[in-house]
Amino acid sequence: MKIVISSILFILAVIHLLPVAGVLGSDSLTRLYGISVSDSNTEILLRHRAVLFAIIGLFLLLSVFSKNIKPGLVIAYAGLEGLALGTLSSYYESFYPGIVSQAVIGTVATFAGVLIMYRNGTLRATPQFTRAVIGAAIGYFILGLASLIASFFGVGQGYGFYGLS
Repeated sequence: MKIVISSILFILAVIHLLPVAGVLGSDSLTRLYGISVSDSNTEILLRHRAVLFAIIGLFLLLSVFSKNIKPGLVIAYAGLEGLALGTLSSYYESFYPGIVSQAVIGTVATFAGVLIMYRNGTLRATPQFTRAVIGAAIGYFILGLASLIASFFGVGQGYGFYGLS
């Protein structure tokens, strides 16, 4: 099981390190994201995003090759991931007003629903349920990875399987 977790963390680290090429300039950002970056504010935002994701990727690589869990590394990773998601959320909010609040409300509602079900005993964390959830998560991870690879070949106008209509 440790090999599987290390492999997943390594793949996530590589995915997080891919945008670091965007630091080189607007031409590399255009090649990386498939959009022309004409606004200087957008260019700075995308460069900061690339740096944040690179730092997160480095933390993930450190955790792959570390023999034990380091609490400081976990806290730093969580903080940087929150900063990266906040930056990305502000970017999306500028293009699609209200999308971030909808995502937060949906997340809180889902969490509350599952918590209520767990408290009432409707939902039990049996070994069979745990295996089913892990299997679904691995399946979704494989779908996301396949979609990422497909996006490199122009599937869904560069958005992968999620861009297909």
